[in-house]
Amino acid sequence: MVINFVKIKISDSKKIYKWRTKSRIENFMKTRFRNTDNQQKKWISASNKKKNFWHWIVCFKNIKIGYISIFKTQTGKGNLSWGFYIGEEKYLAYSGIISITFHNYMFLKTDTKKIVATVLSHNKNVLNSRKVQGYKIIGKTNEKIFIPEKNKPVHRKNIEITKEIWIKKNKKTLEILPNVQKYKSFNKESLIY
Repeated sequence: MVINFVKIKISDSKKIYKWRTKSRIENFMKTRFRNTDNQQKKWISASNKKKNFWHWIVCFKNIKIGYISIFKTQTGKGNLSWGFYIGEEKYLAYSGIISITFHNYMFLKTDTKKIVATVLSHNKNVLNSRKVQGYKIIGKTNEKIFIPEKNKPVHRKNIEITKEIWIKKNKKTLEILPNVQKYKSFNKESLIY
């Protein structure tokens, strides 16, 4: 199995936008937006220049199937946050293995000590899979987020996992790693602050 995280190019703008605005994905996101292709291209260009944010197209056997991003948090040295989605329905079953390869790479190939994330409270599948991987819920926001297809507002749950817990809970899968195209700003020094 070959999972690649490929640097995002301006030419990926329409594909990423199409994925991100699908109701299946958007209904589990805090924000909704509608951009022109020009606005989307500007966002990609600006994002690719950031020193604390990196994003990739997720490829399976050279087929573009999703999007993944990470950014440095302000909560401590070696802490990152992340998010991803599968844009192509045909490949939804691969979301677990992509999560595994991501965590293995970050914990085994970089100096990342902790990964934190937020998940909307109605996204039970993701919350349950993260708990199985070793994440713990560390809090929730009081902010009410209105999702068009929900009858009531939801909130964000904050979750985290440390390198030690990941390695302990996922020993059988530690050898599964993605191929990662690196941005110039994505290196050991950039992950330490």
